Amino acid sequence: MKKTIFIALITVISFQLKAQQSAAGQYSQKVAQRMKDSLGLSVGQQDQLYQINMQIASQKASVWKRYTDNNSIRVHLQAIENTRDSLYRTVITEHQMILYRQKKENLLSNN
Repeated sequence: MKKTIFIALITVISFQLKAQQSAAGQYSQKVAQRMKDSLGLSVGQQDQLYQINMQIASQKASVWKRYTDNNSIRVHLQAIENTRDSLYRTVITEHQMILYRQKKENLLSNN
């Protein structure tokens, strides 16, 4: 009986993790594709940005699991977001970085 419950619990947890990973994967792919289209990225750059976005999503998921206080969550999520541009800078050219920042600024100022 205990073994059956344990197996069922493990199965449910694995399905939840796959759902979270696929949502993060879909989002990361969407962001990378959008950046490829708007910045003229190569396929290699797009793949690297996908990996960066997956890394950021993983870090954010860890914050949500680790903290329960909204202020702590906000502070840690913002710290992760603050690394995004420096990670992107390692992949995209200076010209692409300028375009990225312009588009980001326009997006933020329109909200």
